[in-house]
Amino acid sequence: MSASSAVAVGIMAAWRRDDVKSDVALTGKIMPDGQIEPVGALLIKVEAAARAQFKTVLVPRGQLDAADWDLSQLATRWNIKVIEVATLEESYQLMTTAER
Repeated sequence: MSASSAVAVGIMAAWRRDDVKSDVALTGKIMPDGQIEPVGALLIKVEAAARAQFKTVLVPRGQLDAADWDLSQLATRWNIKVIEVATLEESYQLMTTAER
C-alpha cells in the first residue's frame, strides 16, 4: 500500500511520456479520488531514502511532524528534503519533469 502512490506516478509518467526524477522518492497510499493517505513506518522509509542518496522524499500531508517524531529535524540530520503532498497530481508535479 505504501508504494501505491509511487506506482501511480510511474504509470502516469509512462502514459504521458514524462520522465520521473531519479532523486525523488514518494510514499503514501493512493485513494480512488487521487488523495494520498498516511502510511506507517515513515521514519524508516525516510531514513532508507536518505541512505539510498535520494535528495527529496514526498510524504502524505500531516505526517511531517507527529506526536512521537519530528521528521523535519531528522531530515536535516539525514540531509534530505521532506515535502508533504496531498494528491496524486501534486506528487506527479514534484516527481516528474512534466511542464504542466
